[in-house]
Amino acid sequence: MRLNGYEGIPTATLVPEFSPRILRPPDGRLVAAAIRTFANIAKAWELTGTDAAKLMGVSRATYPRLQTTASREREESPRGTAVLRAGLADAELQARLSLLLGISGDLQSYNAKDREYGERWVRQSDSNRVFGGHTPLELMLSGTVVALWTVRRFTQNMLG
Repeated sequence: MRLNGYEGIPTATLVPEFSPRILRPPDGRLVAAAIRTFANIAKAWELTGTDAAKLMGVSRATYPRLQTTASREREESPRGTAVLRAGLADAELQARLSLLLGISGDLQSYNAKDREYGERWVRQSDSNRVFGGHTPLELMLSGTVVALWTVRRFTQNMLG
């Protein structure tokens, strides 16, 4: 049996063909909502503007512009033109936002009775080999998507 150049692999295990449309919503409302949500997370984690920008993978000057644009996006009518449609809503920004929101959500789920658990956890030294005595926030602030992904995998594993 030969399928798309792969012999003997059932079609259910094949990955669908990549399409850039997967990475961008038809408009920027979803990205704008994620930016607004991340602003709340950044506040809860007591991040500086520089640190929040670094986690999002944007310059310090771009971060407040993204927040302003995301706020404007909320005010537009559903039929309006989305400001975040192009340029600002690139694939890396979307990936970073997804990872950051996932980390925050995992921490809220892990200890739902203690609302401040996540805020403390990101700033606590951790002896786990993943962190090597550093805080999860220090790892995330290394600035790479891989660092965010590593912390996200860790928080997912916390949930079991």
